[in-house]
Amino acid sequence: TLANGGDGLDDPNFDPDFAGSAGDHLDAWLEFATAHHGRGVEGWRPVDRWFRSVLHATLSDYIRHMDLMEFRAALKRAFFDLQRDLRWYLRRCGEPNRDLMAEFVDIETQMLSPFVPHLCEEIWSRTGHEDFISTSRLPEPDTGAIDRTAMDAEALLVDLMGDLREILSLLKGKAGTIHLYTAAPWKWRLLDLVRRATDEGPARFQDVMRAVMGDPEIRRMGKAVPRVVQRLLAERSPYALTAGEERAKLETEAAFLESEFGLPVRVWVEGEAEDPMGKARNALPLKPAIYVEPGS
Repeated sequence: TLANGGDGLDDPNFDPDFAGSAGDHLDAWLEFATAHHGRGVEGWRPVDRWFRSVLHATLSDYIRHMDLMEFRAALKRAFFDLQRDLRWYLRRCGEPNRDLMAEFVDIETQMLSPFVPHLCEEIWSRTGHEDFISTSRLPEPDTGAIDRTAMDAEALLVDLMGDLREILSLLKGKAGTIHLYTAAPWKWRLLDLVRRATDEGPARFQDVMRAVMGDPEIRRMGKAVPRVVQRLLAERSPYALTAGEERAKLETEAAFLESEFGLPVRVWVEGEAEDPMGKARNALPLKPAIYVEPGS
């Protein structure tokens, strides 16, 4: 609770609500860690590689925060953020990877040991370690395991599911096939030009338009360009994926989306499929357009 109270040398802000719930969180971690350490399936799937990427990115952030005495930030990343990612991983994979579960439980427990040493010694012993966790060495982050493309692609999927939930809530259960449209190739070209025009900081809309309209391919798109430029400037995506990576992620996860929403899912490229309701024109790079057929 004190670690969660603040960072650096400032006086901690004691939170009684956090103190009251901390025991439940830690009891749940003790139970999970001892039950799942080294258990699961063999073989590595894309979602396993994603979670291992998240694990080592978190470890890197944790070490940085601890070195700066930012204990609250370290605890947030090492426990609360990582536990949220664990819940998502288990939802996505069905059954976890055995080797990954052993690595995850060990690293998570080591990161928690400065804050709750007695509990972590108990977990360390129960999971088969013969030394003390207090004398164990926290591993260095495996930078080769940190796959930013995989992390961005998974975050894109989470965002898309949020958008779908909002749309489906408006339809009140009367929904049919879900159609997802990725942006046309010219919009990806436009995105590249907009990024170049704003590399050095915010730029006026007029200046960006002048820069992008110098490109013959973009100029051919005529009146459609200003609307897309305005949206690209206002809705900057934090993800660094290519058009192919975005489409591959959506096509790969179509079956998962179908299982989550109980509806058929189709993935298209804007301009390459029927679009009776004109929804595809709303697609942006890394922001698919969505059309849900009305159901009965």
